[in-house]
Amino acid sequence: MGAWVDARGPRSLRSAEEVWRLSGETATSWAALGLVPGQVVATLVGPPCDMVVTLLAAWRSGLDILVWPPHRPTADALAVLRGEPLAAWVRSDGGERIAEAAGPRWQQAPVGRDEVRPGSGVATAPALLLLTSGTSGVPKAVEHGLASLEAGIATLLRLWGMQPEDRLVLQLPLFHVHGLCLGLLGPLWTGHSVVCGGRFDPEELLREAAEGATVFFGVPAMYQRLLRQWPATHPAWQTLARMRLFTSGSAPLPVADAAAFEARTGHRILERYGMTETLLTLTNPLDGERVPGQVGRPLPGVEATLAPIPGLDRAGWGELLVRGATLARGYRGAASRWADAFTPEGWFRTGDVASLDEQGRYSIHGRAALDFAKVSGWRVGFLEVEAALRGAEGVEEVLVVSVPDATTGEALVAWIVARVGCPAQGVREACEQVATRDLPAYMRPARVLLCDALPRNAMGKVDRLAARAQAQAQAPPTLAHP
Repeated sequence: MGAWVDARGPRSLRSAEEVWRLSGETATSWAALGLVPGQVVATLVGPPCDMVVTLLAAWRSGLDILVWPPHRPTADALAVLRGEPLAAWVRSDGGERIAEAAGPRWQQAPVGRDEVRPGSGVATAPALLLLTSGTSGVPKAVEHGLASLEAGIATLLRLWGMQPEDRLVLQLPLFHVHGLCLGLLGPLWTGHSVVCGGRFDPEELLREAAEGATVFFGVPAMYQRLLRQWPATHPAWQTLARMRLFTSGSAPLPVADAAAFEARTGHRILERYGMTETLLTLTNPLDGERVPGQVGRPLPGVEATLAPIPGLDRAGWGELLVRGATLARGYRGAASRWADAFTPEGWFRTGDVASLDEQGRYSIHGRAALDFAKVSGWRVGFLEVEAALRGAEGVEEVLVVSVPDATTGEALVAWIVARVGCPAQGVREACEQVATRDLPAYMRPARVLLCDALPRNAMGKVDRLAARAQAQAQAPPTLAHP
């Protein structure tokens, strides 16, 4: 029987009966406003305990619910739904009223001290609509039903050994599958407890670990922040070492960061792969070998394969294709775009470049449309270049993008965040030396630009589109390679 606690506020959910009552009262009040099954309502992401009540109320009402990220203008909701009527915005933010995007109806989701357990009442739950991240274009509304949610959530948490006595520290955004589905809704299937802390806070994670937390779901940027937070000899690492499991996803975890974390805690981070359309579909095992940089094998009920990518001349590499029970129903209001995402054989095209080793384990090398460029006829993966430059002295973080070039078609630009106290010229020279030593000429950046911080989106992923635009506005190359 799971419990939710908002670590930064007084709200907590501790009684299954009480949360069921609250969600029922909310559903009744929505019906009094004229909302009927089959309609679409939207909710702005708010405190986790309010979100649980709101989602259950929508499903009990037979309503499809669109979860809306707080950083996006609510007026965009109609465009995302592509003309489908939006009956109302329902409250789950626990705060002031937000600007209306459609309809005048609002209803505060009651806040109580309660808990939800797995069980009946949501077996016929209608759709949960989630936005894609929009890192490669306009976001789409992905429609999931209970079948895909159960296949993705229950199966994965079972593979990770989640038990009622587990206590998860969740500091991920609640508008993507990682935080909302796997993190916040996990107790509906598995019964463990969740402490929701809002934005990532290393000190809060440390406090929860000291009080008995057992599991942490993270993304690479969080682990990089932890490695910068405390020196290797700090006692914080001994406290974190007492936890049971650390996982990472949403972006490739640099092998060097994984190794540093393991050296300090004894934990080899469990890496996995997923996306909004497929939920979480590949994972390393809880027990057994985990190879840093690999995301493991398909979940039970999921298949994966690779398809050739024109111009990508790398043995064992291709576009990752998946099919199985975790797939969404489609894109709301864009049936043709959903159909176009499949091969004639029924495989969903993820758009991610992956490779497969002899043991059947996959590695992810980035988005085909976003993380690769064609330089002098060669297809170059940005993540490979970034991995090499991380080895340069004085480099804290690195992000590689491409810009148009009259000679080579595209040229690489490396954005570098230098470590504190390292002079800019020294870092540039170190990057040049590493590039010359470790990379072929076509993979070497034409420019190395220093910045205070890399641009990131709300999920903590690096924003290559923003970095590319900034690179195009910069001065001529500072480094040149043949």
